[in-house]
Amino acid sequence: LLALLLPLCTPWCYKNYLTLPSEVAKMDISPDNAYMAIVSINSPNGVLVYDLANYNLLLNYSVSGSTITSAKFTNDGIYLGVGYKTGSSSGSVNLLSGRPPFTSTVIRTLVAAGNVVDIDFNRLNTKLLVC
Repeated sequence: LLALLLPLCTPWCYKNYLTLPSEVAKMDISPDNAYMAIVSINSPNGVLVYDLANYNLLLNYSVSGSTITSAKFTNDGIYLGVGYKTGSSSGSVNLLSGRPPFTSTVIRTLVAAGNVVDIDFNRLNTKLLVC
C-alpha cells in the first residue's frame, strides 16, 4: 500500500534547495511560479533571477553606483520592476523583461520623487506604487 501511495506524495516532497551567494533583502515569485527574483544586499548589490525548476541562475542584474532595494514581477509576468536609490534622496525603477530570455536591457526607466524602498504593481498592471 505504501508503494502505491508514494507517487501521489512526490509532488509535495522536498526535492532540492538553493544555496544563495549572499544575504537576501527581498524576493518575489513570478505569477506562473517558474522564476524567483532575489534582491541581494551584500556585495555586489543586485537582483538575481533563478529558474525554480532546476535552480539555474538566469539573470544577475545590478545598477552601477546605485543600491537596489526591491524587485517585483508584474501580475502578468511580462515585466520585472527593479527599484533602486541613486543618492541620498533620489531613486528610480527600471523595467526589465520578466520572461526568458532574461537580459539586463532596460525597457523603461521611471524616475521617483525620492528614495525607492519598495515597489508594487496594481492588479491590472496599469499603475506602479513606489514607497
